[in-house]
Amino acid sequence: MRGLPRWLMVIVWAIFLPAVYAALPYYLSLSALRHGWIAGGPGLLNYLGLIGVIVGASIVGWVMLEHFRNIPRGGARLGNPLQGPGYVLTDGPYGFCRHPMHLGTLSIWFGWALFYGSSAVLIGAVIILAAVIALVPSEERGMLAQIGEPYRRYMEKVPRWGLGRRSSRAH
Repeated sequence: MRGLPRWLMVIVWAIFLPAVYAALPYYLSLSALRHGWIAGGPGLLNYLGLIGVIVGASIVGWVMLEHFRNIPRGGARLGNPLQGPGYVLTDGPYGFCRHPMHLGTLSIWFGWALFYGSSAVLIGAVIILAAVIALVPSEERGMLAQIGEPYRRYMEKVPRWGLGRRSSRAH
């Protein structure tokens, strides 16, 4: 599907983001014991998880802003998520890391796992981590196939995860 208008993107993301990043971890946390909680509230160490939630939410917000500001005139392309959005962003968080949305998501989920002291939320975060690790190489191959040389140059300049050795090839 091509040409999703910006206003519709805002509505979709206004529903999707809170559901995935706040409601789902909360309801998962209700299915398991809350470790570290005292008298029905988080203990001091649990509050450290909010740092991860805030950092992750800031990253996700920054990513969404960059996409919103830079979406091509025809609108957003929806389709196979393993092929990416059909354009390359190199500014904002994408100047530091090729997959900042994934890092933000993981930061939020692991932050909630600590805050709630919940093994169920931790399992959810680990499942997301495993999916990210497994799917990112396919996503990069799809971007290379779709965009070609501009994405290859981007891969050579920006590390996959924002730190360590840069990977210039899709695995």
